[in-house]
Amino acid sequence: MKVLVPIKHVGSLSADYELPDSGLVDRADINWSINEWDEFSSEAALQLRDTAAGGEVTVVTIGDGETIEGLVSSLARGADRAVRVWDPALADADPMTVARVLAAIIEREQPDVVLCGAKSADEGHGATGVATAALAGLAHIAVVSEIKLETRTSLVVARELEEGLRQRLRVRLPALLTLQTGVNEPRYVAVSTMSTARRRPIETFGLADLHVKDDRPRAHVVRRIVSPQDPHVEMLSGSAAQAAEAILDIVAGRTGARVAEPA
Repeated sequence: MKVLVPIKHVGSLSADYELPDSGLVDRADINWSINEWDEFSSEAALQLRDTAAGGEVTVVTIGDGETIEGLVSSLARGADRAVRVWDPALADADPMTVARVLAAIIEREQPDVVLCGAKSADEGHGATGVATAALAGLAHIAVVSEIKLETRTSLVVARELEEGLRQRLRVRLPALLTLQTGVNEPRYVAVSTMSTARRRPIETFGLADLHVKDDRPRAHVVRRIVSPQDPHVEMLSGSAAQAAEAILDIVAGRTGARVAEPA
């Protein structure tokens, strides 16, 4: 079974980071690591390959040299191949731009399954996976919390619904799934394994190699700021009608105007 796992590198600030007076965050101060949701996707891919008693797991990322360590970590965990796509035009690429690149990778690799994280820890769009499926013409299931290999050409999965409900589905391959955290337990990476993984090749492609043109409108990151958290949080209790009445009172208090009630 051939499994493709897109991984994203997300940024975080150290606990002792001091925000400058400008409120702007310098990219050099950001620590980069593999997105938490993508770590669960990578583990699910390894388990699918092992259950199928053969196949290949390929991890792919879109990013500059800072992403190499994450690819090495994925190889150390057991991935068979690592692919990096980079072009200066992809700096701060939005979900649709990333999806177009991933769709080109899918066309090149022809995987049986594509496993994406349900969302990213930094921006949380939750759009890249489903957009990639649409552009690649793949069936997709979102927010998957359980995966089982049924046959060489089908999976049985469970996905999360509202209010704690789950839906069990059968999907024929090829397909793309976006995975929730907690679907498995990502394996530990030993230091010695990382040393070996660093000697393995990482395939690198540019936009021209994939025949992808960066000629469409897209969103750009203008600046990164840290917003102070509002400590004034009020939990509403009671029935839905009582909660609605409380919300009306809060809105009226802030705006000075009472929202008209239906006749």
